[in-house]
Amino acid sequence: MALLLMCPVMANGAQEGGGGARRAAASPLPPPPSAVTESTVERWAIFELALIGPADDGTAAPFELDFNATFRSADGAAPVVVRGFFDGADVYKVRFSPPREGRWNYSTNSAAPLLRGHAGGLTVTPARSGNHGPVQSHGFGFVHADGTPHFSVGTTSYQWPSQPLHRQAQTLETLRRGTFNKMRMAVFPKWYVYNHANPVQVGAAFEITPGSPAANASVWGCVGEDCPSIAGSFDLRRFNVSYWQNFERLVAEMQRSGVIADIIAFHPYDRGHWGFDCMGGTDPATYDTRHDKAYLRYLSARLAAFSNVWWAMANEWDFCGCKSRGVNASAVQSPAPVWDDLFQTLRAEDPYRRQMSIHNGALLYNHSQPWITHVSLQGREATTAELRAKFGKPVVWDEVRYEGDLPCCAWGSLSGEEEADRFWWGASLGVYVGHSETVLRAGVPDDEQPLWWAKGGELIGRSPARIQWLREVWRAAISFVGDFGMLRPSQEAFGSPAGMVANVLTDLHGRFVFLHFSRIGQWRIPLPRARLEAINHTLRPEMWQVAQLDYWSMTSSNFSVPLGSMSATLEEGHKREQAQAKVSIQDNCLNSWAGKGSITEVQQVGRPEVASSQTKVNPSEILLPMRIAHHSLGPRGGPRPLSTSLCLLAANEVERADTKKSEQQLGSVSAFSRFKATIRKSHESATDARATRDVAAVQVNSS
Repeated sequence: MALLLMCPVMANGAQEGGGGARRAAASPLPPPPSAVTESTVERWAIFELALIGPADDGTAAPFELDFNATFRSADGAAPVVVRGFFDGADVYKVRFSPPREGRWNYSTNSAAPLLRGHAGGLTVTPARSGNHGPVQSHGFGFVHADGTPHFSVGTTSYQWPSQPLHRQAQTLETLRRGTFNKMRMAVFPKWYVYNHANPVQVGAAFEITPGSPAANASVWGCVGEDCPSIAGSFDLRRFNVSYWQNFERLVAEMQRSGVIADIIAFHPYDRGHWGFDCMGGTDPATYDTRHDKAYLRYLSARLAAFSNVWWAMANEWDFCGCKSRGVNASAVQSPAPVWDDLFQTLRAEDPYRRQMSIHNGALLYNHSQPWITHVSLQGREATTAELRAKFGKPVVWDEVRYEGDLPCCAWGSLSGEEEADRFWWGASLGVYVGHSETVLRAGVPDDEQPLWWAKGGELIGRSPARIQWLREVWRAAISFVGDFGMLRPSQEAFGSPAGMVANVLTDLHGRFVFLHFSRIGQWRIPLPRARLEAINHTLRPEMWQVAQLDYWSMTSSNFSVPLGSMSATLEEGHKREQAQAKVSIQDNCLNSWAGKGSITEVQQVGRPEVASSQTKVNPSEILLPMRIAHHSLGPRGGPRPLSTSLCLLAANEVERADTKKSEQQLGSVSAFSRFKATIRKSHESATDARATRDVAAVQVNSS
């Protein structure tokens, strides 16, 4: 009675009409095997077992039927118990993502005789090249299961899974361009500004009850904030299988593109239209979590096996008033007993312990809870360092406002310059950052605006190309330092009596410094002593390599600063033996871009001279002059200068002047040389992408 299928699972397309009241006819499966079935599956991929069980009778029974499979590995480790789920008609499935290679056996268990007692074996092979496994928290950073570092560059499109299929296809194509490797996305649709429409084509997570308001085609197709509420139209005991099949298809496509699906289970922006935010009633004192928990069990059973899945329990959790029992609105970190209960339910259901967090509104959740793997925040410089140290977990600024031009909303009105800068700003604090976009199209009604922030589709803003360049720069930098989570953030005054001048990120070995300035002035930056060992006695630590990063034009200018010296050597276009000549430096770790967008002036105050590497000064330092004329708003509204100075400094191993060895004899090019080559290469590709997108933006705006 068993059919064994190998994933990634390609789900059926969503049905037109999307109401979810129709049930698919049973599809006959091949006859059962005569013996225990043997299969082969790649590590971290999906093994799927599909069985014929009790037919759908139109009640809650198929969804409430207890059905699971136990997987045991030959190494004697603890067995993995995986819940199964009903997939329509008479089909029941179990999905398993093997965490280890080797031999596995499985058996099924259920109260239903048709689903009980099936057994089989698996041979789990090594993951193919490029498959590094699920991303996990590691200290303050992220790594894949095989130890490969992961630098999170996220974006948000809340209800793109509820959009028409053509826009979902556009969204997937946008993600394939490689700018982002994480997408925040909600299971439930959103009833909010620019988002007053029902998910007509793909439907919702639950079936529509026949005869209810949502079953009326004119009501279901209504667009606008004056449309009638259809709360109470959904059978919360029965899931709309076609919607879930399409949702998992999107997750599988994201997995192929290397994008994490950061799935938001709940959000407060239903506003009573569908009733999905408060499925247990509107009174916090009597709120019943029964439907919420059944939903979380089904969510995990269908999706936890996808190695690119993260769980976000809620977006702006404290705005969900019906779940606020026990919440203390005056507390800095409030108790949240209802949310604790839901977290424990999802954690118990997920056999893989995928990444799990919750996003704040005005109040912070207790991120010290053991089920929280990372801290999801609205970006706030003033408290980020404290929270990072307090919880000892990776921090993600999942929301820092959005690039856009919304007349209604400050949160959707950042310039492209500000949006791109916030990624560098967050990195300098040792945290990861997320993007979104709310750029309006001319002549399009509000609720039909295809804003990426809510609906996905196409990006037309100016920040994505710059963010993609940032991702390439940090990928190269991490290959040099090893682990972003091991870098130590600090806020430095550099002798200024007025306080903090720059956020500084340094590594443990004294060979890497990243600076993000936020103050006007002229600063002397002490450099740590680099501790590098010679390789085969042919290389020695001699120079600081300084990369001046112009994040807007996506270029890097490179200089050499002798260790123990306050002078600098211009590397590009000058041979090292000519370094003793005095050369005027045009840009000394200073972003020279000016006169675009909101920056009105960038002026260098002083220019150090180049001296030879024999110059010795202790302690070593480099003069970094900077003047910024424009101030902008921080993520939470506080005034701050828009950064125009970004520096990466890395101690490089350079060949001794008296040693003439070929590259082959030396073994390899230095890590920082590869780093610089990557920056140049990524600039070229990012520039090409920017040109294409600028043209696309003109075409859209002129239509």
